Amino acid sequence: MKTNPHQSKTEEDAPLQMPQIVCSACCTSEHLIIESIESLVPRRDGGIAVEYSCGICESFYAHEASVQDVASFLAEGDEIPGVLRFGRYYIHCGEPMEEGDMKISGVGVDEDEVTGLHYVRIPSVVLRCRCGFQIAIPN
Repeated sequence: MKTNPHQSKTEEDAPLQMPQIVCSACCTSEHLIIESIESLVPRRDGGIAVEYSCGICESFYAHEASVQDVASFLAEGDEIPGVLRFGRYYIHCGEPMEEGDMKISGVGVDEDEVTGLHYVRIPSVVLRCRCGFQIAIPN
């Protein structure tokens, strides 16, 4: 516990540094294979447990990582920054997002009465994170 307001910051106050997702033997992440991604116990906002191996030297790694780091590693093309898609799960703050009560149904093209612009309607479901983040994904 700090008693002096002018005292320097302790290690507890500093942000935690998480290891990068990289093979320390090969010094690259080019040949890594994600083996598993799980929630941390106890849970920590924005953190997950990741296990991966190197396809070249067969080194194995298991450590805590940020959701954003894992999402960046796995991102291909137009993935949403900061959202990890793993199988049918979307993860934002370290836990799978859950379906909200809003569903967008029907397929078609509609015209906005005010602007006259056309837009496409696709059957979608809204996923929500406990932090308030939400995203609509196609059914």
